[in-house]
Amino acid sequence: MQRYPAWKMNILIFIAIAAMVGGYSFWQVQRATKQFLENAHEHAGVVAAVVELTLEESLKDEMSGHAGRAVEATQQEPAVMGLLERLNRLPGIANVQLQDLTGSDQTSETEPTTRLILTEGRKVTETIIPLADTNLVVALPAVHFSKRIQQMKGEFLLFAACILFFGCLSTWWLYRIQQQRIQEAREFERRIARQHEEAALGRAAATITHEIRNPLNAIGMGLQRLEIEAGRLEPEHLDLVTSMREAVVRSNAIVSNLKRYVGGFLPTIEVVDVAALLAEVMQLYRPQCDAAGIVVHSEMAAGLLIEGDRKFLGQLFENLLKNAVEAQPDGGRIAVSAERRESLCCLVFENDGFSLGPHDSEGIFEPYFTTKTKGTGLGLAISKKIVEAHDGRLIWQPDLQRHIFRLVIELPLRQGQPRDARDKDNSFQFGV
Repeated sequence: MQRYPAWKMNILIFIAIAAMVGGYSFWQVQRATKQFLENAHEHAGVVAAVVELTLEESLKDEMSGHAGRAVEATQQEPAVMGLLERLNRLPGIANVQLQDLTGSDQTSETEPTTRLILTEGRKVTETIIPLADTNLVVALPAVHFSKRIQQMKGEFLLFAACILFFGCLSTWWLYRIQQQRIQEAREFERRIARQHEEAALGRAAATITHEIRNPLNAIGMGLQRLEIEAGRLEPEHLDLVTSMREAVVRSNAIVSNLKRYVGGFLPTIEVVDVAALLAEVMQLYRPQCDAAGIVVHSEMAAGLLIEGDRKFLGQLFENLLKNAVEAQPDGGRIAVSAERRESLCCLVFENDGFSLGPHDSEGIFEPYFTTKTKGTGLGLAISKKIVEAHDGRLIWQPDLQRHIFRLVIELPLRQGQPRDARDKDNSFQFGV
């Protein structure tokens, strides 16, 4: 079963926490309200006891003075009315009054009830206590309780906002971490797949080298003998032999490149002057550039010394220049520069004629990726391996809009080389 993503689990956990906090806060509000109403009920009970006692004494006095004459509490008991006025003036009481139920449609309460109401813009607790044919209504202020309830709600909202913030932050962090782990896993799978592919190529290269190169050499020697005896051949037959020899040479180059790619690169370390080596390779390609109408610009700082294999580095520069020339059969431009950046030797190869789209150009460093009819697709792949064997980086920076192909090579400079160890810049150009 597929594992549930951690960031989704985190969302569920924070939702559960928020629900528990909300439930707990609601329970606390209900509990505080119940406790406050109970206290208000007790206070109202004390007031009711005083009023009831005063009412009883007043009735006794009236009955003794009027020989059993019936009286009304609200009209014939000035002592009770005076008591109510004094109670209403107390700071802890909002209002105390008697409701006469005689002749009204209202019914007397059987049990005292207490509730929270809003009157005259403020909250009070109203307690109704039945007394004979009247109801005693005791209203106590609930301003402080109301403020406390609002404070509790505000604290809950603040806490909920904090939970929401940290929940979103932790979920985002877990999502980023998970995506990074997924990317690392995919990259690891790509490396494993590439290693398996290179292992298979290695076995295939060993078989091809053994089974094909020897017959190719035999065919090449036979064709060379035919060329030596070309006097006996017709011109069309001679052209056929020449074409066959070129095909043998290309086939042999494919086998050699394949063996070189899968065989790895173990450089023989020596001090190499990058500018001088690059100038030598560029001089070899001068005739081809002149013939193709390609203008070559070069700007190289002198004194760029690295520790590496001169043969492998020469092959690297040759591969890049060869690709640049073959990409511009109708003429164009090649620009090469070399400079020092901190502790690195930075080489930039740039040429016109790049015509691949964004999707097609993603695999240019993959083996056998080529757009040329006669290419093997191993040139850039081998170049990348050579750079990596020298602890460097090969960075591809194309300009798809202007059809410019640009490669940046970063190689570590020789340790102990002075930062200002450089001669005059070597700049030259050739071509038409």
